[in-house]
Amino acid sequence: MNKTETVFQHRLVLRQLRISQLLVASAPYCELDFDPVHPLILTAREKVILKEYLVRGGVLMLREGVYPYTPEEILNIKEWPLIDFLTVELPAQDHGFTAEKITEEHPLFHQYYATKVPEPESRALMQFRNLPDMTFLTHKGHPCAFVYASYFCDGEKWITLSPPYPTNFTEVPEDYALWVNYYIYASMH
Repeated sequence: MNKTETVFQHRLVLRQLRISQLLVASAPYCELDFDPVHPLILTAREKVILKEYLVRGGVLMLREGVYPYTPEEILNIKEWPLIDFLTVELPAQDHGFTAEKITEEHPLFHQYYATKVPEPESRALMQFRNLPDMTFLTHKGHPCAFVYASYFCDGEKWITLSPPYPTNFTEVPEDYALWVNYYIYASMH
């Protein structure tokens, strides 16, 4: 993104951080990739840190890595601990947090790029009602977290990948546009 996206003026710095480092690092935007089949279980300390990070204005992009799995494996997921923390626990603890599923009518889809829900994600949302994709979390009206999934597609078909993953794995254009839109939208609201 830094090489091609002039809107950020090539100032993005990507680095890996542990959740425990979020409050001491200069990281206003973070991407948290998670495996939906092997859920990320946050410790009590990590929950406190994530909550504080979001309350202070930090922005999370949460990406489910669904491409290693078959649709049947995704269908069998019944619990989403990370998502439940964000959408159930946080709003119960602090009424400033609200979570909603958004659609293409949300301003996020028209912030910088006019885009839409990527086709693989749209099909998955229709097929699997338990997916947290397109969940948007705010704190006191400010965007703080957004959930979407990463699929690997060959045309119209969802492809299950086995490691090692292709080195030329790239986002579909709608994913890329949505990612740019989210960072801009979060910066402006």
